[in-house]
Amino acid sequence: TLLEEMRVQRLQRDVVTYNAVISAAEKGRHWDWALTMLAEMRASAVHPDEISFNAAMFACRQCAQWQWALQLMAAMQAFGMRQGPATFNAAIAACAEGRE
Repeated sequence: TLLEEMRVQRLQRDVVTYNAVISAAEKGRHWDWALTMLAEMRASAVHPDEISFNAAMFACRQCAQWQWALQLMAAMQAFGMRQGPATFNAAIAACAEGRE
């Protein structure tokens, strides 16, 4: 993967890099990969931002994984992160997609 190649080449992986990968996972309808990347960010001491969480939530929406989207929203709140209109939109869209 891109991130593995960056690791091998000793290139810095930052929040922008991870956000791009999470967004690609969303577009590819790989919600589980988006969540994995979010967890890897934290394990790599890269702090996810609102964009990271929103992209992961939209990936969950794509596959009607509304429960995960709501858990991500709760995690943002627990971490004291800003939850802007895009965050609420992602949560509402995930619930609508899952018919909840």
